[in-house]
Amino acid sequence: MKSRDTLTIIALPTLIAVVLMAVSVQAVQIEGVSMAPTLPNGRTMLVNRAAYGLQLPVLDRYIATWATPRNGDIIVYTTPDDDSIVVKRLVAAPGERFVLSGNTLRIGEAEYELSPFTYNQLRRHERIPDGKVFAAGENAERSRDSRHYGLVPVESIRGRILTSPFGP
Repeated sequence: MKSRDTLTIIALPTLIAVVLMAVSVQAVQIEGVSMAPTLPNGRTMLVNRAAYGLQLPVLDRYIATWATPRNGDIIVYTTPDDDSIVVKRLVAAPGERFVLSGNTLRIGEAEYELSPFTYNQLRRHERIPDGKVFAAGENAERSRDSRHYGLVPVESIRGRILTSPFGP
């Protein structure tokens, strides 16, 4: 076997692995206290960008999907109102039943006070619509989330938080 063939056998898979890691894992720093105490301000976390599908790195568009976000996932997404990137917990997945009473949304045992915008978005439904999720911060008094700007399109989800050794 020629040395050039050996180099190709080693280099090509290594290059593919490096490219896949570059598009599937990303570090983010938690800014603010909306997810405290679970994710404290300043903590650096790793995001699995391939948790739900394959995304184009620059355009942040899914070109293939293989999993659906689930309740309890801590997700990174682009907000529907101003395109900022946030980290929140997914509390209602597509198709999940809820009860709306006044401006209060009840999902299981949890209750969320809604803005008029979110109330109007949900008032004709009894389930979270397909292609949408409801996400909320764990520190309700300090979190701007689906209660304020409405449901989050699934295609806006950039990934799921992985546990990480980085942090203060």
